[in-house]
Amino acid sequence: MEVDNKSGIKAKIKVQVQDKGSVKEKDFWVKQNADLYTLSNEREAYRNGFEVLDISCEPGNEFIDFASGRLYLGQERGGITDDLIEVQIKKHHQKTP
Repeated sequence: MEVDNKSGIKAKIKVQVQDKGSVKEKDFWVKQNADLYTLSNEREAYRNGFEVLDISCEPGNEFIDFASGRLYLGQERGGITDDLIEVQIKKHHQKTP
């Protein structure tokens, strides 16, 4: 969502947090070595590969390197949005003859 290097390099991200049997999205500021599995209250989707290895604040080249790959500013990986789109697509295809 956003990167900042005014007082140490950090990035603002949206994480799906396990909360009493449901999932809620929550914003976090993260620095290098943050683990999304821990931040998400151990949500299984973040178990492997979501440790922050590096953050770039270079204008036009903002990204976070996770153990599982790079995510650029504005990109989304997985998430509730993707899950909902997949369900909507499946339901749409079921309705058509």
